[in-house]
Amino acid sequence: MKVERKYKLQYVTSKDPTREILASLHVVKEHKGITGPAIAATDGWRLVVVPCELEPDDVPGIIRGDALKLADADCCGQDSQFSGSGRNRRTRAVKAKSASIKLGEDRITTEATASYPRFHKDGKKNINPGVYPNSSQIVPYKTATPITLTFNPTYLLEMVMAMGGKGDVVTIEAKNNLEPMLVKINDEPAFGILMPRRTGG
Repeated sequence: MKVERKYKLQYVTSKDPTREILASLHVVKEHKGITGPAIAATDGWRLVVVPCELEPDDVPGIIRGDALKLADADCCGQDSQFSGSGRNRRTRAVKAKSASIKLGEDRITTEATASYPRFHKDGKKNINPGVYPNSSQIVPYKTATPITLTFNPTYLLEMVMAMGGKGDVVTIEAKNNLEPMLVKINDEPAFGILMPRRTGG
């Protein structure tokens, strides 16, 4: 699987040890709102879905929540970056835009050939934590009707970071003030779903 290194899905996975399934990521061949394969992450209050590329031998499904962080840390690919001109022209190697990780039945393997348990940090407990929520069904339909939205701003900031945003323009759409909100940054294919909060709640 190949995924752009700017995506930081660990920001929106659950930190609650009793909600093990929501501490994981879900790799799917297709997801509502994304063209092609995608990775979903949610803690029950917000959802972020980002695009990815799957290799023929990759096994989609649930993977450990820090999988992208491991892939980023072990990223071996490099791009060339140039500066200056003429005799002062310099070239330096920078990490590639995307990182790769092989998704096996029980193990995941990074570009640096480091192998990790697929589901848990603790290899002795490397079992599938359960059934991931059907995140496609809560993606809202677009609407042009202006409404008042109430949400946790910290959640929104972390979602933008998870989608690779750095000072980008954020667009929020919702059918009404009780429905999940669609969050996008600029023209990015990645998107997020933020659940509304009641005033004073």
